[in-house]
Amino acid sequence: MTVKVLSAAKNLYPNLLNNEIADLLGINACTITGWAKKYGWKKSDEYFEKYKESYIKKISIRENKIEKYNYWELVNEYKATMAISRFTHPFFVLQPKP
Repeated sequence: MTVKVLSAAKNLYPNLLNNEIADLLGINACTITGWAKKYGWKKSDEYFEKYKESYIKKISIRENKIEKYNYWELVNEYKATMAISRFTHPFFVLQPKP
């Protein structure tokens, strides 16, 4: 790593995606992320305006709560509605006789 690459990454970081910076400088995007954490670089407000949709999508995914359910109740309901035997089970494969 040279000082020129590091300073270029620092100047580009506030307004570009990490992948774009990595492509321009010929380094890995994980390196950019590591430098940002190490040196405390932050993205600018213009960056968040430009990439608002993807940013909001990430936040909504992060805040989404998983609905919990009882797996075995669902299995028992399925069994009650379907007559399952050895030959009608979905995973049963008929083997030809030799």
